[in-house]
Amino acid sequence: MPGPQSAAAPAAALLFLGFLAGSAAAMTLVAVYDLLDLGPTVRDRHRKKCNLSSSSAGGGGGSGSEGGSLSKAPIPSFLEAMYLYEREIGLGEAIPSTPRNDGFRMPAEWEHHAGCWLLFPWRKDNWAHDAEPAQKAYAHVANAIQRHGNEQVTVGVRSEDWSVARALLNPAVRVVELGCDDAWVRDSGPTFVVKDDGEKEAREVRGVDWGFNAYGGIYEPCERDQLLARKVLEVEGVRRYRAPVVMEGGSFHVDGEGTCIVTEECLLHPSRNPGLTKDEIEEGLKSYLNVDKVIWLELGVFGDEDTNGHVDNFCCFKGPGEVILHWTDDENDPQFERSWSAFIRLTKEVDAKGRALRIHKMPMPGPLFYQEGDMEGLVLGEGRTKGRKVGSRMAASYVNYYLANEAVVVPQFMDIRDEEAIELLQLLYPERKVVGVYSKDILLGGGNIHCITQQQPTNQFDAF
Repeated sequence: MPGPQSAAAPAAALLFLGFLAGSAAAMTLVAVYDLLDLGPTVRDRHRKKCNLSSSSAGGGGGSGSEGGSLSKAPIPSFLEAMYLYEREIGLGEAIPSTPRNDGFRMPAEWEHHAGCWLLFPWRKDNWAHDAEPAQKAYAHVANAIQRHGNEQVTVGVRSEDWSVARALLNPAVRVVELGCDDAWVRDSGPTFVVKDDGEKEAREVRGVDWGFNAYGGIYEPCERDQLLARKVLEVEGVRRYRAPVVMEGGSFHVDGEGTCIVTEECLLHPSRNPGLTKDEIEEGLKSYLNVDKVIWLELGVFGDEDTNGHVDNFCCFKGPGEVILHWTDDENDPQFERSWSAFIRLTKEVDAKGRALRIHKMPMPGPLFYQEGDMEGLVLGEGRTKGRKVGSRMAASYVNYYLANEAVVVPQFMDIRDEEAIELLQLLYPERKVVGVYSKDILLGGGNIHCITQQQPTNQFDAF
């Protein structure tokens, strides 16, 4: 654990706040420059779009000169100018602004997806038996989403694992060669944000590239995972924002209407952003997810030590004004106090729209523990600082499900509560097919189905 905050912490906080405060001004300057001084190539493209020749753009005298007055040139709208600007500078540069400043928000997971991303596991210090059981489990999840979810699944794979992945995956699943250090795309990959244009029934999608430090350094190296969000966004042709905070996608859950749920256990952990206060971290969430209300729960699932209590394993939005909470009635179980604390906080809260929250209690499986056979072939000490221990409790949860367009893919553990979890989710999502996938081999690595997936919203942006 890191020690007390250093003298550099206040400076880091000031830098962070300065970045957020200055983003709007920076964006305005970029937009104004772009509006008044479009490059020749971009300006010509806009003129052609307006069916204006160079001569007509120069006025009745037929001058046609690029040096003509600005009043004689077609001036694009703000959105048109930004679109042309983005097309000119390409995908490599981060947008000098924030999603909130630009009117982008993270959509709810039940909004329509264009696709879903996964990575292919391989680390021998996290996945036993040369990662083969985990690879098969990941493939089962990908295939279930592809078959039942009505969305395109893409799996990023190291070059040396490409043939294995291709053989395990449904032929309709897209396999992309993509270097990675581990296989938690929810956390190391991008968070997609959208901006809707109701008049034109159009939507633009962008991505947030968060800081990533492998959950405070539990495995190394992680340099490839630090580049993963940018790589995914470039593959998809999506512009990106670079967030100046360390944040994993599993550490927050949104309703798409201005509300976000997090845990203090994770976001205030000293291994993430030791130089920032709770208020500053909340401001980062508001700026990059475009939410107005952050609900802070105290703790996550007991035993979730790798992620320090990610909320996506514990509590998620089911719909506007509704949440699903990991639950046990056993007062002697260490999870009881955690779930009860969250229940009390949630009952006292309202969402960003002022709605009281309806809470659905999801029964806890198990508890489940690491067994001797789970450890066979696991190579510890190759850069991973936290190993698995026989007899330690696993953070098993049914809340860690993936919500696809037409399906709900939920973890199964060969537990007596498996069927109860499926029945509850089918009741809550009658319009979707609930599909159970045995996922203990994913759980053994420290996460589950929601952790290994990342939804990509539909991009209908074709306004220009």
